[in-house]
Amino acid sequence: STRDVAEAAAAKGFKTNRDQYVLNQAIKTLGLFPVKLALHPEVTLTITVNVARSEEEAKLQTERGAAIVKADKEAAEAIAATDQPVIDPSAFLDSKEVEAA
Repeated sequence: STRDVAEAAAAKGFKTNRDQYVLNQAIKTLGLFPVKLALHPEVTLTITVNVARSEEEAKLQTERGAAIVKADKEAAEAIAATDQPVIDPSAFLDSKEVEAA
């Protein structure tokens, strides 16, 4: 939800409001998803939200650029399965990149 994305941004040190995030549809699966961030009525950027079961899975998804599936045995061995989804805060731009955008 936009609340989860805003909380992940806050954990990375960004001050945003959940109303600034635009989700066209609810995220119900694991993977990488583009989410629009409206900084100003005339300034919008797209960030990638990484939804995973663990930090290790989030890192693997970031490296591969796609969701990890059960059929991928090598990745499955590296994943510590939990029921709690994780949004990787490293998916957010560094403040220097935001200023440049």
